[in-house]
Amino acid sequence: MLHIRGRSSMVSVRHLRRLRVLQLAFNIHEDLAGGLDLLEDAYNRYLTDVFARVTALHIACFALSLVIMLFFIVFMLRPLLAVATCETRRIAELLSQLPKEIDIESEVQAVIAKASGEDASANAAPPPAAAVSAGAVSSASLVFFKSSPSLTE
Repeated sequence: MLHIRGRSSMVSVRHLRRLRVLQLAFNIHEDLAGGLDLLEDAYNRYLTDVFARVTALHIACFALSLVIMLFFIVFMLRPLLAVATCETRRIAELLSQLPKEIDIESEVQAVIAKASGEDASANAAPPPAAAVSAGAVSSASLVFFKSSPSLTE
């Protein structure tokens, strides 16, 4: 720092202003470094604040998506599963009323294989001889597959 030597009675307000101007002129490097440090601290605080806000926003969006998923499961999926369970039970009751001679499992496998383009004879077991001779397999399977749209589509 620059110090003015002399009698203290000669230092006035005008001299103090000049002294400050001289101190700034000869210490400009320290002032620039101090100003840049202040600017860097302000910028780092700003960035930290922005990242904290974005992190809070991500946490809030994640929590909101979990709540939406929970509402979907409770209000959409559970009723659908209840309907599917009742429908499965109804189909099982209808299949249990078919005569024993009808091999419905091989018929279903043949329809699935035909829909996927595979060879139906490789996957399906041959029906019992009594059912083929009576013609029960073809007529019963046609009635069943025509009445259930989910298997034919």
